[in-house]
Amino acid sequence: MRALLVTLDKYPDIDAGALRVHMFGKILLESGYEVHVVSMGPTTHYKQTVEPDGIWHLSLRGTSAKMYFKAMYYALFPVRLWRLLQKNKYDVIFHTQLDELSIKILQAYANKHHVPVVYDAVEWFSESQFVNGKKARGFRLNDNYNRKWIAAPSSVVAISSFLEKHFINRHIKTIRIPVILDTSVTRVVKQPTEGKVVLLYAGSPGKKDYLATLIEALDLLDKKEQEKIKLMILGCSTEQLISLCGVSETLLRRVQHMLDVRGHVPRKEVLEAYSYADFSVLIRPTNQRYAQAGFPTKFVESLCCSTPVICNLTSDLGLYAQDNENCVVLEGISAQEIAAALRRVIQMSKDEKNQMQLAARKTAEIYFDYKNFKQAFIQFSRPLEMTGTNL
Repeated sequence: MRALLVTLDKYPDIDAGALRVHMFGKILLESGYEVHVVSMGPTTHYKQTVEPDGIWHLSLRGTSAKMYFKAMYYALFPVRLWRLLQKNKYDVIFHTQLDELSIKILQAYANKHHVPVVYDAVEWFSESQFVNGKKARGFRLNDNYNRKWIAAPSSVVAISSFLEKHFINRHIKTIRIPVILDTSVTRVVKQPTEGKVVLLYAGSPGKKDYLATLIEALDLLDKKEQEKIKLMILGCSTEQLISLCGVSETLLRRVQHMLDVRGHVPRKEVLEAYSYADFSVLIRPTNQRYAQAGFPTKFVESLCCSTPVICNLTSDLGLYAQDNENCVVLEGISAQEIAAALRRVIQMSKDEKNQMQLAARKTAEIYFDYKNFKQAFIQFSRPLEMTGTNL
């Protein structure tokens, strides 16, 4: 049997979407499939290469970094995908959010050859994320996927209960699978810190995460409390804190002695930072659709790295985050309420923090390891005639 996984993400692990595709590829591979991935990751010079774990990979990105050529690579993606499908036979197709033409090509192939198509639904944007709101191209593309373009007989893997309910209400066969990782390789050895509580924010916040409010909370601590805490920010530069997150230069000057801002860094450096972090921080609005529909990869990655999360409860986090056990759950997301949580972690003993780190890791192993979803996903993605089900 042969499986095709199609994504515009930077496979195999440069972004969160690609890493998720890779986990489903591993599930299929370990279940007896020959797995082929088509992506827009680093160029493979239009030739299939074999990843170390045995998954075949073809990038449809060329070698030029010039904007004109980048646009051309995306424009030609559906054409090259169609050519690939003419030359190969697949037994199951799995895809992320693609352009409209590519999805029609996949659906036409599936209808002709009677093979299942599975869509990985991981987000539903809010208007507030875009300057042009509903008119923004990215918003319209994503909204069309969730409202129109994905329809039976396609099936859906939903990353959250919000998306699961939505697609079930549209009478589409759906299974919920949260963020999944290989916990055996996503782990760190914790290193001793220098007498301070080390917090970590890793990601590109934009308007998604309330990083500015976290920095305001640091400013509310008294001088002695500030001496006991340090915030590492990876994935966002000082300039971006000002331009994207709305942090004032005056505020940054007042709290700069507590900050370690590194900008964009490789994933390897992010994992290394987790080894020094006592807690990671994830704060998102509760009233925005994107926060309810998505599921933050950084939450799962933090738990995998034995790092409890200071967070509020959005999406399905309430199913997994236990206050004072594997997380510090915020009562609200104001600067005052975040500051109160920071005072809690400053007062924790070394033993209390160690116990929370052990609980965080255990949570990841139980709920987010890809192996735990292998049987359910394989059963879900089989052709109907193989399952004995008449849906």
